[in-house]
Formats: sequence, C-alpha cells, structure tokens
Amino acid sequence: MPASKDLNHDFHLEIARLAQNPVPTSMLEPIGVRLRWHFAQDRDHLKDLAGHEALFDAVANHNGELAGELAARHIHE
Repeated sequence: MPASKDLNHDFHLEIARLAQNPVPTSMLEPIGVRLRWHFAQDRDHLKDLAGHEALFDAVANHNGELAGELAARHIHE
C-alpha cells in the first residue's frame, strides 16, 4: 500500500480541518513529511482503515460524541 501513507496523512489533515480547530491543523501541516514516514512504517493498514471508516461515519452522521471517542482511541493505538 505505497500510497496509503499519503491517504492516511490527508485523512488526518481533513478531519482536523473539519473540526474547525486551528490547533491540530497547524500542527499537522508542518510535520506532513514526518507523518508520511511514520504512516509508511510497518503498520496494520487495514486496522487503520477500519478506524478511519468508523470515524468518518461518526462525523458524517453528526455524532460528535462518538467521533471524539473514536479519535481518542485511534490516537492511543
């Protein structure tokens, strides 16, 4: 999944933008290259994808509480 690191970074950046919170966005943009490297390491990309899909669904369904819980869980995995 060579392009997955780019999609992963783009997903995180878009979620930060959708949150309309400038802090995560301002943190993610300058470290994009390092994040892409991190996401390219030996990771369970299918697990990441499943987490992203669940988070996307929560955001799309305007379920902020669930989205927050899923985002927190994702950060700590």
